[in-house]
Amino acid sequence: MCANRDTSRRPRVTTPVLIDTDPGIDDAVAIMFALRSGLGLRAVTAVSGNLTADRTSANARKILALAGRADIPVAQGPLAPLVRPYPRDPFSHGDDGLANTGLPAPTAPLDPRFAPDVIVDLAREHPGELTVIALAPLTNIALALMREPELPRLVRRLVIIGGSFGIGPWGGRRATGDNPVSEWNVYVDPEAARAVFHAGFRLTAIGLDVATRPELDLGAAHLAALAASSTPEAAVLLDVRAFVRDRGLRRLLRTDRLARGRGGPGAGPLRPGRSAGRRRDQE
Repeated sequence: MCANRDTSRRPRVTTPVLIDTDPGIDDAVAIMFALRSGLGLRAVTAVSGNLTADRTSANARKILALAGRADIPVAQGPLAPLVRPYPRDPFSHGDDGLANTGLPAPTAPLDPRFAPDVIVDLAREHPGELTVIALAPLTNIALALMREPELPRLVRRLVIIGGSFGIGPWGGRRATGDNPVSEWNVYVDPEAARAVFHAGFRLTAIGLDVATRPELDLGAAHLAALAASSTPEAAVLLDVRAFVRDRGLRRLLRTDRLARGRGGPGAGPLRPGRSAGRRRDQE
């Protein structure tokens, strides 16, 4: 076999990925990062968390359309947690749930299936291969588990944003929910979280202890690259940062030094609606 064989034309093998989400500005940014990173995103399932599932499913379709991936199916989950009332998120995500960016209403239809059914269907289609990334309360995952008890063995890996495990001071300082040790995704549906954590998934939980570490802050170089970019995704991220900064919620976006306006690209005022305007320019 020739050691110098040209492999440039070989098809790229990607792990099939499903994202379970509740966008919300943070998950909207996460979806954009996932698409830009080249993940093999096969479906998005929307759940009630930052907003109710009817709104998060619409926002997911808005973000996919913005990124040119309206072909990815989006399915809606239940409007409430498993057994308790839906708690309203105390952190405002704006009138549209997307930092008042004014993105156009989605034109792609919802997948007609119930979101937990999509999770099960995709896991059965890709047994032992599917990675599920859960960015939201675990209601959809728990319901999928009820339908298919073998789900932990069908799924290759489950990665969640959830919990606060007392590793360092950051989780407690930036707690979400209604107490100093809570984390929003577990707080919204603790019964679902318990079922999922004890089900036997190959599970990685990224808690507030990790997700809010200060070294993850956007720096001057990141903001300079975003400001210089002509992509609609960059415009949305800058609008999200401005939305959070202008409401005095710097700790939630963790860009404190630049938000004080100490020079550097992107440190000055940013007008909401930039992302919507840039999207219209490209249409």
